[in-house]
Amino acid sequence: DKLKQISTDDVYARQLRERCGDVKIPFFLHDGPPYANGELHLGHAVNKILKDIINRNALMRDPSRPVRYIPGWDTHGLPIEIKAVKKGRLKRDDFMAVRKASRELALSTLDIQRRESQKWALMGDWDKPYITLDQSYVKHQLDVFAQLYEKGLIFREFRPVYWSPSSSFRRV
Repeated sequence: DKLKQISTDDVYARQLRERCGDVKIPFFLHDGPPYANGELHLGHAVNKILKDIINRNALMRDPSRPVRYIPGWDTHGLPIEIKAVKKGRLKRDDFMAVRKASRELALSTLDIQRRESQKWALMGDWDKPYITLDQSYVKHQLDVFAQLYEKGLIFREFRPVYWSPSSSFRRV
C-alpha cells in the first residue's frame, strides 16, 4: 500500500507541484469516461492501464512538462437508466423515479469504481474527477452546444433519436 502511494499518488502530486511553474502547456490525456453502471471488468483495466502507461511515458519524455490526468465518469444516460429500471423494478414511465434511481446508482457505483481503479496504482487526480452529473459539467456542455448552434453547426435532420427509459424509448 505504501509502495503504491509513493509510485502513484506522490509522483503525480510532486510532478504537478514542481512542473506547473513552467511556461509549458501540460500534457493532458482525456479520460473518455466509463459508465458508472456496474463493476469494473477487464475492459476497464486495459483502458485505464494503457492511459497510465501513456501518462508515465509523457513524464519521462519531458522532465519539465506537467502531466494532467483527470479521471471521469459518465453518470447518466441509457445504460445507467436501463440498469436502474431493472434493479429497482421501476416502471419506465415513472420518469422522476427512474432519474432519481439512476442518479443514486451512478453515484454509488462511481465511488466503488474509483476505489477499485486506484488499486491498479494509476496516477491521476482521483480526488477531483469530472462527473457528468455535476451541474458545472452540464452547464459547460450546454454552453458549448449553444456556441455550436450559434455557428450553424447544429441542425435537425430526419434520423431516429433513441430516448432513455425515462422518456419511454420514444423515437423522433
